[in-house]
Amino acid sequence: MEGKVTSKDIAKIAGVSQATVSYILNNKKGKKISEETRNKVLQITKDLNYIPNNAAQRLRKKSTKCIVVRIATNITMRRYHLMLQGIRTVMGENGYSLLLSGLSQGPTYPDYITACLSGQADGIIYVSSDNIDIPLEEIKVIKENNIPIAAVDCMRNVDDISSISYDYFSSSFNRAEAFLEKGFKRIFYIRPDYENRKEDWREKGVSAALAGSDCELKTIYIHSIDGNSSTLSPSEMANMNSIDKSTRLQLKDLTYSQPADSAYICSSLEVAEIVARYLYERWLVSPSSFIKPWYECLISYHFDHYSIGCEAARMLLDLLAGKRRITKLTQQPILDFYSEDSF
Repeated sequence: MEGKVTSKDIAKIAGVSQATVSYILNNKKGKKISEETRNKVLQITKDLNYIPNNAAQRLRKKSTKCIVVRIATNITMRRYHLMLQGIRTVMGENGYSLLLSGLSQGPTYPDYITACLSGQADGIIYVSSDNIDIPLEEIKVIKENNIPIAAVDCMRNVDDISSISYDYFSSSFNRAEAFLEKGFKRIFYIRPDYENRKEDWREKGVSAALAGSDCELKTIYIHSIDGNSSTLSPSEMANMNSIDKSTRLQLKDLTYSQPADSAYICSSLEVAEIVARYLYERWLVSPSSFIKPWYECLISYHFDHYSIGCEAARMLLDLLAGKRRITKLTQQPILDFYSEDSF
């Protein structure tokens, strides 16, 4: 067949009305169409490589069936690509595609807002990389234009924005509490030498868990890069998954030299893995230098980023469906305990 295939062509070949073709292709509910007719129409569309006129559909429905996901940092990081997969799964099941946005600033508004104002997207999932809230001037534009939005890792204390927050406080509190139950008398909290809201909450969690106990807390500052941060330079982003040699030596000296009743809490998984390796090496050389097996001296943790992406998508879908319900969720950390055969 020459030229672009239309639904009218499909209807003519199938011997049905154009309306029937539309009902089948749009999966309209409540229409009495036989399974034989449905299969016949779908087979013809497949054979002719029929491509629906999405632009016309959007005009009729006043919907783009696309949402914009704003992520301000390197999406190759595990947390972000897992989150994106969760968003894609839920939105895809509901017929939506994703438009990925970074930090680009247009003549007037950031590109994630412009995408909605220009009719490219129906709503926004805003993922903060620094646990920093959406700027007030951007929120003002979003609200003035009634743009549906769900936020991740920010807007926790803003009542009229649906959001999911990470419980960074509990990520450290729960680990410190577990060490107290195991009888440790000294905990080293290893944290980066920069300041942000996430690190503040993690350190508060350790301190709160140990308050009133006889366990000694020592904070160790190391040079590190926040791989989740939107402030990364290109050179830092290229090397963000590596810990420099001097920092590795600092961690080795720490784990080899401390008393046997010491436990370690690390603010990042990358640092925890390095400490775990050194503890394991020390255990192989001198197991008698430990009062407990090496793998009990360190606890790591993670968040279920895929589920967070799914929940953010469901929040936005509620808003796109016209539901005015504002949802506030807090994601709890999942503790990861090492074992004898971890390495």
